[in-house]
Amino acid sequence: MMPINKGAIAARKILNEFGIESPNDFTVEDLIHARDIILQEKKIANSDGRIVFGKEKTIISVNSEIKYTGRKRFTLAHELGHFELHHNINTHLEDNSLTLDYFKNGGQEYEANQFATELLMPRDLITSFTFGKPF
Repeated sequence: MMPINKGAIAARKILNEFGIESPNDFTVEDLIHARDIILQEKKIANSDGRIVFGKEKTIISVNSEIKYTGRKRFTLAHELGHFELHHNINTHLEDNSLTLDYFKNGGQEYEANQFATELLMPRDLITSFTFGKPF
């Protein structure tokens, strides 16, 4: 069994905070709104989603060109993961493109993926569902 990771811990925390027992019990959009994050759907070149941390507000954008519901849900969960895990990181960078490079080249993308995976497919549920079943 894989060890627990930072992203999974953050996802479990938010699931516990809201009393969520199953991925079918919530929409990621509801969790985003509960965090007072502005959510917008728009065409984004070369990306499925983006997060912009402001001094007062955060904006999550999802690409309106995404055709599949599951991909959109994962993208939103991934961006929410950035908020939960990284909104207090001070990069000390004034240039937005440098900040984007900081997040792309660090472990933040991996952590946000871990968060989204645990949020949408909690390990405990997957383990109990697959226990004793051949693959």
